[in-house]
Amino acid sequence: MLIRLTAFLTIFIRVISQASDIFRILSPDKLNNNYLNITIATFGNPSYMPRYGHIMLQKSNKACTSEEIFDNITFVATSLTKYCNPKTLARTFQEAGAAGVIFFLSDSTWNYLQIAPNPNDTIEIPVFGIESLYSKIFESVTKSPIWVMYQYPLNIHEDSSINLVIYFTHNYTLDIYFIKEYLNLYISEPCAISYKFAYLNETHELINSTENDCKKKSNQKKMYCLPSIGNVTGEERVINSLYLSALREEIEDINTFFEVVASILEICEMDYTEECMKKATKRVFGKTISPDILNNDYWESQKALVSKYLVNSQEIFWPEHLQEAVLLSRKEQAYPKTCKGECFFSYLFDQNAHCSRCNNSECGYNNMRCLQAESQPLETCYIFMLGDGTCNEPCLNDPDCQITITLDTNSQIIYYIFIPVISVVTIYWIIIAVIFYRKTNHQNYNKDENKSLSLDVEESQNQTIIYYEQMENKKFERFCFNCHSEIKDHHFVERIDNKFCHSKNCQNLTSRIPRTPRTPNIIEDDSSIDEETKSYIIKK
Repeated sequence: MLIRLTAFLTIFIRVISQASDIFRILSPDKLNNNYLNITIATFGNPSYMPRYGHIMLQKSNKACTSEEIFDNITFVATSLTKYCNPKTLARTFQEAGAAGVIFFLSDSTWNYLQIAPNPNDTIEIPVFGIESLYSKIFESVTKSPIWVMYQYPLNIHEDSSINLVIYFTHNYTLDIYFIKEYLNLYISEPCAISYKFAYLNETHELINSTENDCKKKSNQKKMYCLPSIGNVTGEERVINSLYLSALREEIEDINTFFEVVASILEICEMDYTEECMKKATKRVFGKTISPDILNNDYWESQKALVSKYLVNSQEIFWPEHLQEAVLLSRKEQAYPKTCKGECFFSYLFDQNAHCSRCNNSECGYNNMRCLQAESQPLETCYIFMLGDGTCNEPCLNDPDCQITITLDTNSQIIYYIFIPVISVVTIYWIIIAVIFYRKTNHQNYNKDENKSLSLDVEESQNQTIIYYEQMENKKFERFCFNCHSEIKDHHFVERIDNKFCHSKNCQNLTSRIPRTPRTPNIIEDDSSIDEETKSYIIKK
């Protein structure tokens, strides 16, 4: 039976604990995308206090050992391989001084971090996994450290109340461990304590046969299933839990009930038969108990049989850290417990940072308040981010940003003073050039016009101008073959091929130079002119 139980323990957990608001990249800015989704390991330290550090990539080896020594602010990031037990590897990094361990997980290794807790084998640093794609992203950052912060969240009720639920997974060894850690817990009112029996649906992959592994409540189709262990069927395991739930009706005090259950489970820790449960119940309680009917108030369907607490609805997988979770979830004032030295848990909720007492990793540097640096509004900056080789924009006094600011000032001089001045001067000279060009072109145009006019006048003046009346032969038609108008006696004409036409330049001369009608030569002696000619001249 022991061998069969051990075999069951190796396969009992297969769950992915996706969580957010836990792991954050602080720097550099290009990777600062707030919180990343991670997978919580069910072993290690949950770290309810914030922890910070820088990422250091580490290649895994087949020896599953660390070849380096780390400081206490180093989060070692490595790939998880099938030949290394993650818990063994995490312990190796812890012994080498690491502040935490990050495993890069693939689809085939995504559930490797779900390992049953062991009170004799604990890890005191946080362990969690992220998607393997971040391996390449982290490798791309070479010039500055990658600062990260990790903190497992807790739910704090405004009325300082505690609502605690213990989940039984029907693994007696784990159930005993979780019950005893609860019984050692200091907790004051107001508080509400309850328990749940976890079960699987009939379609779960661990359920081989609904006939052997499930029990159905009378007059209902709903089935409560558990995987078989060796010769013990799942149905028999469900019945064993019904004995325990029947005790709750007999025992009023909740702590007494848990003490009785722990004693019964210790007797049957290696024997899961119904017969053992009957005898152990009678032996511890003093009388025979009949198994209870299935009560929905005590049972809850789960995706996997994972032992855990719920503290104010927040999952707690680590029994050895239950007390701390309760204290921090209710701002406990009455219990004088310290996280380290003289820093009491109550100080962590005080407006006073108490950095003289709480500025240490165990107390989370008083929720990181002791490490805060001056920052931009609504941003966060810590002193370890200053002067780390990269400019962190949330930080107001980062010396790495001063060089950038100086360069930006020079750039502003160039862009806002030098370039506008050059632009204005350039535009000014362009306007001067255009005006000069247009003025010069206008002068050249006038010169060309005057030259053309001079040529036309010269041409018209050099041309022989003849009145029609002076033509020797006037027998041809008196019509210009160009304009087809009648030629008058006083018109300037030219004969071409026995045809008359107005002189080709007579129109130009008319339009460009003032011209007076040609005056006949003065005749000093008109004795030789007949009367008809004199009459004509007088008319003209």
